[in-house]
Amino acid sequence: MKSEPARPVTDLDSPGAKRRSLHVITSLATGGAERALIRRVALGDRADAVRSMHACDVSALSSRAEALPNCVGDAMAAGVPVVANEVGDAAEILGRTGWMVPREDPVTLVDAMLAAGLPTDRGGRGEAARARIFDHYNLDRVVSAYGALYEASIPN
Repeated sequence: MKSEPARPVTDLDSPGAKRRSLHVITSLATGGAERALIRRVALGDRADAVRSMHACDVSALSSRAEALPNCVGDAMAAGVPVVANEVGDAAEILGRTGWMVPREDPVTLVDAMLAAGLPTDRGGRGEAARARIFDHYNLDRVVSAYGALYEASIPN
């Protein structure tokens, strides 16, 4: 398969956008360079980031290392199913709403992305992910947890 030159996706609803995404998945499955993936989907600073996230069928965290991957929570808040490598707190954030795969295993990552993209899985998991992120990580709950942590660390 001959690679197309990298170019940013500016219209996520265009017919070519899904074809370019499929090319990225195919490149990963056949051992294509990770650099091609980054060039194809890195959209840079965008004023319409929320619209861009809602245009996604699946979000993938393919990091080798993370602490608290904010991109997982962002996708979940948008109701987008997440496939994530087993790094950092990804599993705790996702709960049972997404797909966890071993890190540095691109074939399993692609298989999970393809499964996550099926309409039967995408809708239910996306809704469950959105509910989980707003239930477990809403601002009131996070502020309360930090308050309790600070109170516990102050000597009597």
